[in-house]
Amino acid sequence: FDLRFATCKWMAENLDNIIKSAVPPTHPRTFAGDTGTTPLTIVALVFSLIAILLTISTVYGMWDKYQQGSIATAAQIEFLALLLVGLFLVSIGSLLLALEPSKWTCTGSIWMINIGYTTQLVPTMIRVSAIIKIVRASKRMKVVTVNRKVLLTRSIGFSVIAALYCSVWTIFDPPHSEASLNLSQDKNDFGETIVTVSNYCDSNSPIWFVVMFACQALLLIVASVLAHQMRSAPNAVNDSQELAVMIYSSFIF
Repeated sequence: FDLRFATCKWMAENLDNIIKSAVPPTHPRTFAGDTGTTPLTIVALVFSLIAILLTISTVYGMWDKYQQGSIATAAQIEFLALLLVGLFLVSIGSLLLALEPSKWTCTGSIWMINIGYTTQLVPTMIRVSAIIKIVRASKRMKVVTVNRKVLLTRSIGFSVIAALYCSVWTIFDPPHSEASLNLSQDKNDFGETIVTVSNYCDSNSPIWFVVMFACQALLLIVASVLAHQMRSAPNAVNDSQELAVMIYSSFIF
C-alpha cells in the first residue's frame, strides 16, 4: 500500500511536467480551411480574365480585318491563329489554377496549359526556323521550297502529342486535389492552435509534372536560340523581338 500511495502521490505532483513533456506545446489544435481569397489568388484571377478578354478581342479584330482584306495572305494567318488559340488555352488554364482545386479544375488546367504552351510556341518556332532557313539559303544563292501545309501539319502534330500525353496522364494517374496542412502561431478563443488547410493540384507520381516542366523548358530554350539566330534576318521578316517577348512572358507567367 505504501508503494502504491507513493507512486500515485509522485504522479499527482509531477503531472503537469509529464503532460508538458509528452504533449507538444501547440496542442490542442483545430483545423481551419483556407478561404482561397488571398491577394495572390485575386491577382491571378484578374490577370487570367484580362488575358482571356484580350485574346478574344485580338481574334475578333484579326477576323474583321481578314474579312475586309486588310490582312494579306502572305501574313501567314494560320500561324497567327494557332498562336492565339494557344494563348487562349493558357489563359483558361491559368484561370482554372486560380480557382479552388478539385478533380475537374486540376485536370482541366493541366490540359489547357500543356496544349496551350505547345500550340503557342511550336508553330511560331517552326515558322521562324523556316524563315531562318530561307535567309541562309538566299545568302548562298540557293532556292528553297517551303510547303506551308507541311509546316502546319508539324505544328498541329506537336499539339496532338501534347494532347496524347495529357490523355495518358489523366487515365493512369489523374490530377486531383491534395490537402496541405500549415501549423500557424494563431490561436482561437478557446486557446487552440489554428492549423490552416489549403488544397493544391497533385498526382500520385511527380514524374508527370517533371516531364511537363522539362518539355516547356526545352521549348523556351529552343525558342531562345531561334530568336538569337533570327536577329540577322531582314527587317521585313524579322520577328526576333516578338519571339523574345513571347519567351519572356511564357517564362514569367
